[in-house]
Amino acid sequence: MADLANKMGRTKASLFTRANILGLVHGYHRPWSDDECHALALAHAHGIALPDLVVALGRNYAGVHKYAEKQGLKFSRRPRRESAPTLQDILALAPQP
Repeated sequence: MADLANKMGRTKASLFTRANILGLVHGYHRPWSDDECHALALAHAHGIALPDLVVALGRNYAGVHKYAEKQGLKFSRRPRRESAPTLQDILALAPQP
């Protein structure tokens, strides 16, 4: 990226910003599964702290925070649990038919 920025007479930050605006992805992120999306919504609805959700999903904090905000979900300060729930624990919070 540094070489490309240098050749274009731009900063690395400007290239990242432009790529983001264009919707380009760098391949570092794995797609969100249906279970992960469902767990995100359930965690938000049931007051699970974002750091606990991050552990359950096995993703990094910034990525989960950004994805949640894109879905319109804002996690306010919430108490952490003594032991973080697993993905299955969170999915089990869904109402059963």
